[in-house]
Amino acid sequence: MNTKAYRAQNRWKKFRKKQVMRRFIKALILGVTFYALFGFAILPATLHLAINLFSPHIINQPLHLGGVHLNPFSLRLTLQSLRIGDLQDPILGFSELSVQAGWNSLSGTPHIKAIELNDPVARIVLDEQGEINLSHLLHSNDSSPSTEPQSVQEPANFSLALNSLSVNNADILFTDQLIAEQSGLPFTLAVDSLNLKLQDFNWPESTSTYSIEGNIQEQGRLALSGNVQLPSRKVSTQVDISQFDIKSLQPYVTDFSHVGLNRGFLTLSAELDWLPESGLSALAQISVDQLKLIDRRNQSDVLAWKSLALQPIEYYQHSNSLTINQIQLLQPEVKIAIDQSLNVNLASLLKQGGLKQSDLTAEQPIQDTDSPISFSINQFDIENGFIDFADYSFQPGFVTPIRRLNGQLTGLTLPTDQTATLVLKGQVDRYSPVNIKASLIPSKPLDTTSINMSFNDVELTTLTPYSGRFAGYLIEKGHMDLDLNYQVTDAQLEAHNAMLLDNLTLGEPVDSQEAIELPLKLAIALLKDRNGHIDIQLPVSGDLNNPEFELGSVMRMALTNMLGNIVAAPFDFLASLVGGDAETMSSVQFAPGTPVIPLQQTDSLNQLFAALHERPEVELDIRGTASIREDWPLIAQAKIENAIELSWQDYQAVNTLDNDILTENIRLELMAQLAEAQAIDIESASTLKAINQQLVNQWPYDEIAMRGLAIERSKSIKNYLVEQGLSPERLFILDANTTEQQVSGRGVETRMEIKVL
Repeated sequence: MNTKAYRAQNRWKKFRKKQVMRRFIKALILGVTFYALFGFAILPATLHLAINLFSPHIINQPLHLGGVHLNPFSLRLTLQSLRIGDLQDPILGFSELSVQAGWNSLSGTPHIKAIELNDPVARIVLDEQGEINLSHLLHSNDSSPSTEPQSVQEPANFSLALNSLSVNNADILFTDQLIAEQSGLPFTLAVDSLNLKLQDFNWPESTSTYSIEGNIQEQGRLALSGNVQLPSRKVSTQVDISQFDIKSLQPYVTDFSHVGLNRGFLTLSAELDWLPESGLSALAQISVDQLKLIDRRNQSDVLAWKSLALQPIEYYQHSNSLTINQIQLLQPEVKIAIDQSLNVNLASLLKQGGLKQSDLTAEQPIQDTDSPISFSINQFDIENGFIDFADYSFQPGFVTPIRRLNGQLTGLTLPTDQTATLVLKGQVDRYSPVNIKASLIPSKPLDTTSINMSFNDVELTTLTPYSGRFAGYLIEKGHMDLDLNYQVTDAQLEAHNAMLLDNLTLGEPVDSQEAIELPLKLAIALLKDRNGHIDIQLPVSGDLNNPEFELGSVMRMALTNMLGNIVAAPFDFLASLVGGDAETMSSVQFAPGTPVIPLQQTDSLNQLFAALHERPEVELDIRGTASIREDWPLIAQAKIENAIELSWQDYQAVNTLDNDILTENIRLELMAQLAEAQAIDIESASTLKAINQQLVNQWPYDEIAMRGLAIERSKSIKNYLVEQGLSPERLFILDANTTEQQVSGRGVETRMEIKVL
């Protein structure tokens, strides 16, 4: 081939190459142009049209879509301004949703670089039938669902990569109208400014991180962060909630109670971990601050506190254990009131039938009875508490505060046999200390329980309403120390109640149908010692398994019986103080005809003095007694002897005698004259003794002389006790008593009675 032809052939080859290149570039430009046109215009428009056309066949609400954009080169799809429902208040919607895929998705593994959702809104409503409104968005399928179980098979070797998922400024509003039907108030939960981030999610193996932040119920703040590990499915989450306003929970509380959530803020911080093998484990701290609960019926305060902190709380699902290491309750304030129908305000806060047993048991999973939950509180501290107690069940009512209540509960563990201990200290009316100590096994309280309570220097005037109601007297003044000790062993109660009353003084009597019918002032006078103290020891026992056993009734009956026994037999009580005998201390046995106290009676009088010295508010009434049968013959004999002595003196003045001796003959003569003067018949008597007996038997009865003897006996007793040191103002001589009583072998009895000053 010559050179010319060769060159022509080369030129032709070059021309052909250029022509092919031009065609390729032209095709490439055309393809890119078509791809761009299809991606930027045709496909978005088609997708937009398809969504608008087919959405009415899929959802029940109108759908509004502002626009669809696709960048075919960056593989970024954007949906703008989607609204489902009303344009102004849509059920679901967002301002923009963009999805950016990676080119390597074309290799078969879906790869999404980023999903970004901006300004999503959701209005979720639980209606009166208990159905979520979102469940009605889709058209129902009229075809009968198959009852045959269908297995879902995951594609083999399926994989997915998602670099980033972002949800920005979400606004979610949940409304519970079902609770509104029961309580009259709907519940709403508002979450706004919610942002969600998910990074590095890969299926089937990855460790992805996520975070959620937003506002909850206006003032509250919600934050979650953590990671998810695949394929182990381990989930770790940090949850933080701050300043959640619990007032929004009012509808659920109103459903079963009259409690009003006036104020309160919840703060929670928790670390949650979950594994399929071990289940959930949690480490949390919870606090409720500035709580205030009211009775919605009358707007009265019920319960409040400054803060309640539970920290830390540990829960492990695999061991089914919940442990609260410490609970701190600061400045709690509670009002306990009893109304005229004996209803306690706290108990009446629950509505009748508001919280049914079926509500508690419905849809509850069956628990494994072989592994009951283990619950424990290691320490529960109460600081600076206040209890306002009021009893309006009677008039004028009773009100007393318990202030500065501090205490600690330790070792509360269920269902083990560990002993829990409680220590409380406080003050009644600012000045009266209260101390409470208790220990028990919470799971077996009737097996062994010990309770000790002491109240010191309590102003008794604060108890005046109760004293008027149950005793029939107001209290003028006084202090009280009260020590209560209760021991329970195998359901058997042994209680010891020690009460020390200081300077108890009763005031005016009041009318009360519930007052005990006892001479209460006498009982107090007998019980009160010379220091103004009344020491009462009141043991009580009973079987706590007996449904008829009521501790309050038993204690009241025991106290009433004790007081009744004291006033019914006051000398028995006084004798017990000095180790004496009530019978000998309550009377003096005089020899017939004499007011002189027998020597053997002084011991009992000394014991009586000692007892009266110990009970300065007790007075002694002495009623002297003279016996007609025993004392009068001796008084008559004394009168006869007196009369004979006077007649003998007259006889001596008239007659001249050799000596001054009263002979038997002269005595007979004088007795005859005396019998004649008193008109006494002595004719049947022939001897001096017989004549004397006739004179005694027929001597005119002298009541004044008998009463005089009785009074002298009273004076002898009074004088003796005064000489021992007893105040004469406490001893009263009563009107004399003459009786036909016979000598009992010890003498003529003069009895004494105990009264109150």
